[in-house]
Amino acid sequence: MSATNGNLKERIRTVLKNKLLLAYLLTILSFLIVFYLFAHETGMMAESPVLGRFFIYPGISHIVVITAEILLFSLPVLVCRGKWRIVSIVLLWVVSLFLFANMLYYRYWCDFIPFTLMFKAASYNSIVFKSVPSMVCWEDILFALVPGLLTWYFIKKGVLKLPVLNTKWRVTALVLTLLFLFSAESFRAYRRLTVSNNKHIDGAPLTPVTFMTHLPECFEDYYKRSAVDRLTRYKIEGLLMYVAKEAATLNNKIKLTEADRREIETFISLQKSEQADSDSIFCNNRNKNLIFIVVESLNSAYIGKESGGRSISPTLDSLLSREGTISCLSVVTQIRAGSSSDGQLMYNTGILPLQNGVASMDFGDNRYPSLADAIGYKDPTEIIVESQTIWNHGVTSKGYGYSRLMDNLQSPGKSPLSLDGILFKVAVEDILHRDSPHMTELTTLTMHGPFYVSKEQQVEWVVGENEVETRYMRALNEFDKQLGIFLDRLKKSGIYDNSVIVLASDHHTVNPENNKDYSIAFIALNTGKTLQIKKPVGQVDVYPTVLEIMGRDSVEWRGMGMSILDPRNKSAIDSRGYLHGSSGKELDERKRKARKVSDLIIRSNYFSTNKK
Repeated sequence: MSATNGNLKERIRTVLKNKLLLAYLLTILSFLIVFYLFAHETGMMAESPVLGRFFIYPGISHIVVITAEILLFSLPVLVCRGKWRIVSIVLLWVVSLFLFANMLYYRYWCDFIPFTLMFKAASYNSIVFKSVPSMVCWEDILFALVPGLLTWYFIKKGVLKLPVLNTKWRVTALVLTLLFLFSAESFRAYRRLTVSNNKHIDGAPLTPVTFMTHLPECFEDYYKRSAVDRLTRYKIEGLLMYVAKEAATLNNKIKLTEADRREIETFISLQKSEQADSDSIFCNNRNKNLIFIVVESLNSAYIGKESGGRSISPTLDSLLSREGTISCLSVVTQIRAGSSSDGQLMYNTGILPLQNGVASMDFGDNRYPSLADAIGYKDPTEIIVESQTIWNHGVTSKGYGYSRLMDNLQSPGKSPLSLDGILFKVAVEDILHRDSPHMTELTTLTMHGPFYVSKEQQVEWVVGENEVETRYMRALNEFDKQLGIFLDRLKKSGIYDNSVIVLASDHHTVNPENNKDYSIAFIALNTGKTLQIKKPVGQVDVYPTVLEIMGRDSVEWRGMGMSILDPRNKSAIDSRGYLHGSSGKELDERKRKARKVSDLIIRSNYFSTNKK
């Protein structure tokens, strides 16, 4: 036994004396640290049932694939000559930066950054940069420190100048690494096709033998299958496969087949033919103004929430109990990678967002039948605080049928008003000078993460259970106050009573850490009908609901959803593909199909290519 231990120690000494092998091992260790940090910070870790809480891991199949990828990334140190060994250093920096950026995005959205956003200049704006500091933790320095230390070691020890291994050892290392990578990918593909997807070959369940004999077919099937979100895809497929699939979404345009076209036309026809009868009271709204307020990050659970015995949203509370208000605080968020822009897409067009990619970035110049078109008023106007370059807003506004866009309202100097205060002040002054009836859409911004409002606008009595929740609640309180001022000015001018005013959350926020209810809000004022809806419905259902409230029953395009007021509508498919509630098998299946049909419509620019 002692002889064996002695031989092992001697081999370790030999390895450590070989500077090239030591550099290779340090490179592997550096990649391992970076991947471990990311897995830990994004909640991928599970406690070991044997070794206890200290030994946590993200699942054996993920470890196998990531280990194979790490060996591949580290391979240039061992098999390349001279300066080409720096490839591993470059890869380490790229992987560290990529995982760090995705970790910051995860802390806000619990997902990876879509590739579409990474490669669009409009994604990098003042709102994003202001949000970053609140997302960074002190331990994040390791994402720069680890590759920095390895770079220093390579320079200090002259790794790029070390003699190369003989050809036999280099070929052996290359073959073994590629063989391990292939085996890891095969293991992952087999597990997914059998355990998760119940793959069959010639009518029989997949076995290891049939998997190997039908390898091309199995890998093609594995590559085509996709998880409901990007983080899950990374967990299932590893980094290389995830990057390959995301890169494929950068060219998202398609040409419809005849089968695709028939599927779209059949769905649209069915939506129109099965429209429920509308309440005749809504006919009185046909000549009313429509003021649609898209509210940033409004979680329903915080409406009416108290702090210190006082409600943080008194204005919203009073609206919910007002006569003529139709409300639903159980709207299921259906945004995808486009976040706020996806909410605006659904509210303005009634179309669900892309399953992969961002419609406002990839297909911003598409033209859709829209709410502005259906309402039919002169000069429909959109007002936003930020620049129209953010989320490609200057382009999408035209696609949604708006003839006027007022943007970039932030004054160069310091304003005593919050962003929402500025928005509502500009909006009310514009509305007062327009001929009725008119349509205006506003998009608020104060409640955008990281939820900072100035000291002058903060109220000290609003306190949450943690710092993030406190900031969120104070931002909500500020929005609520400015909304009250806006509505009061409309009342004093006489415009309020002749307007239908809609408030709808653009999406939920996941930042208040202790709040797990991500339902969002829909509130419509002055509708002529008082109703509080408790059932789950989707964001895409807001579009046909507003059409119904405004007395626009005869329009051809009803969107992909169902009116919230339709008694049959009792369910929604969320952004991850999960069903909330039940509208019956047939309607729930149609709601699932709406996701695919929406994808086809956007990616083919259906309404522009099918003009008669």
